[in-house]
Amino acid sequence: MDMDKDREVSYKEAVLLAEEAQIMFYEVSAFTGDMVAESLTHLARVLKEQEDRVRDTTIILTAQPVKKKACCK
Repeated sequence: MDMDKDREVSYKEAVLLAEEAQIMFYEVSAFTGDMVAESLTHLARVLKEQEDRVRDTTIILTAQPVKKKACCK
């Protein structure tokens, strides 16, 4: 974005690599801040959705209360 002339990997190559790896790709700029908030918001939503899916299929075990032994019986 802000350093087009200094690229080592083209935007098109990066998009193709992300598609092959089945990962999301955002081109962001630390210099201008372009797309930083959007990419992090998208990541947070994806992680929340994944957490919700896992929670729906997870069995939650709860600790049983420890019974106190009777003294002097």
